[in-house]
Amino acid sequence: MSEQKSILDVLNEAGVTKHVGGLKATRRLGSLCRLDEKKIVLDVGSGIGISPCFLAKEFGSRVIGIDILENMVNISTQRAKKKHIDHKVEFKLADAHRMPFEDNYFDAAISEDAILIMKDKPAILKECARVTKPGGFVGLSCATWVKTPPQKMKEEASLFTEVYDADTWKSMMETAGLVDLVAEVNQVTPFGEFVEQFKWIGLRDFFSVFGKLVSAARPFMNKTSFSSKDIAEYVGYGTYIGKKP
Repeated sequence: MSEQKSILDVLNEAGVTKHVGGLKATRRLGSLCRLDEKKIVLDVGSGIGISPCFLAKEFGSRVIGIDILENMVNISTQRAKKKHIDHKVEFKLADAHRMPFEDNYFDAAISEDAILIMKDKPAILKECARVTKPGGFVGLSCATWVKTPPQKMKEEASLFTEVYDADTWKSMMETAGLVDLVAEVNQVTPFGEFVEQFKWIGLRDFFSVFGKLVSAARPFMNKTSFSSKDIAEYVGYGTYIGKKP
């Protein structure tokens, strides 16, 4: 019997990624991290490169995205070229647990939902803090329990990824040495999330990419019993910002 593929495997094969809240969440993350044209930003787990390209255009920042999957780095690099933003954005193959950057290099280090499927989240947050300048920000935008879910739902969700509540995320950021924490938790609706993903992916790529994403998620969805109504009730996204002292 072949080994069960992880969600990372199937997303890599499909060449797609997404995060809860879409560009609305990314814009808020950039705003709270006080990004501007003078800032150098690290995106940890940059996936297919949509957020780094968006942040570079929206705020004028220079953005470096890292991902552990070569396919994602290649897709992202081509995206930046097509959007004529490759002079502001670059992508590197790297492990978030051991980042190939010197201490105190970035003005901000961010990660969106990609951190949910990374193994050692506290270690990654410490790495983010290490490579961020004193006075700079570490920011997360990721799926969050907006209220405590039934145990069965929590167990089934773990087939996809690990989801935490806001207090857990804040605790991990404090353990990484970050201060002046800001936490915003937002509920989502199925329709609202559909609209945000449409905006995030873009009209031209939406139907082909959305189809791939559905196909990638199907093996996991077949093992869950919760509905879109359940997801809307219990799952939202949180924006978490901490400053490096």
